[in-house]
Amino acid sequence: MIFQPGRALHELIVMVERARAVGARVVRVTDELGEQFGDRVDAVLTAPHTPTGITSEALTALVGADVLLLTLTTL
Repeated sequence: MIFQPGRALHELIVMVERARAVGARVVRVTDELGEQFGDRVDAVLTAPHTPTGITSEALTALVGADVLLLTLTTL
């Protein structure tokens, strides 16, 4: 699971390439770059910023990480 802000960071691109090389699946959480990187990952979760500022990319990241950890704990 990669949390990517609204800019393309080289480090995150390298992480996706490495994950692909070892056969890992990749889920990207981003606010703006879903279409740009959608073909390089297995799933894109869009985490839009709201006009009120109440929710943001950080909220989706926390919920996504929580779900992932709870799933792993259950397994």
